[in-house]
Amino acid sequence: MTDTEVIVKGELHSSRSDLNESIDLIEDGVDHLIIEDAERRADYPQRHLWFQLQMWLFTHFFFNRFYTDHTILKDIADQYDANVIKTRSSNSALLNNASRADITTAFLVSFTFITGGVLVGYLFSGWWSLLTGAGSFTLGMIAAPLLLRVEESEREDDNRDELIAGKVADAAEAGGRVVAVIGDKHRQPVVENLPEWVDSDPRPRAYGWYHPRGLLTVGMAVLILLSSYGVVYALILFSLKIVLSVI
Repeated sequence: MTDTEVIVKGELHSSRSDLNESIDLIEDGVDHLIIEDAERRADYPQRHLWFQLQMWLFTHFFFNRFYTDHTILKDIADQYDANVIKTRSSNSALLNNASRADITTAFLVSFTFITGGVLVGYLFSGWWSLLTGAGSFTLGMIAAPLLLRVEESEREDDNRDELIAGKVADAAEAGGRVVAVIGDKHRQPVVENLPEWVDSDPRPRAYGWYHPRGLLTVGMAVLILLSSYGVVYALILFSLKIVLSVI
């Protein structure tokens, strides 16, 4: 391929329809495939082990269950000897690129909800206290990853959209057919951050979260998150009561 073509495909990460559209785009030929993924495993310092645990649980309880697997996209790209470019160096970049104030805020919000949930479950009895405590605990366990992801996208300089746009521009400069498959919320900001010489072809997601299939996914996600973290919460509460009763 000699001419440069840049396609920015937005997706709902849990949508099978979007995955199929991405497959069709890549099967038409690709020289550079850009996907939202990490280049290497995260390396966390000991002081951030709390965040590593939260990310590990969030990945297994949510991402691995609801996000579509992009392995097939990489396999098709390999058939064309395409360059597969990942948008994030590692998940620890969320911390490495965040300010100390943002990390402290994320930790305090997380700590407050987790501690509040445990205290409610320990001090009060009944199903209402268990459900309230489990909900607070769940919010606390997912708060830091979500807050730092929002901060990463909204910071003024070197935010996530600008970094993705830079990778798309670098691929376009190399020439050939570029296909970027990214979350739909990044699609328009990435296109707007591309250099003027890059003539991109943005493709929207197949459907939004408000579509019946999207609403079903949201409902299942909430249910599974509450039940999964609820089990962890119940184990912590049970262990705490045993330890304090012995003391």
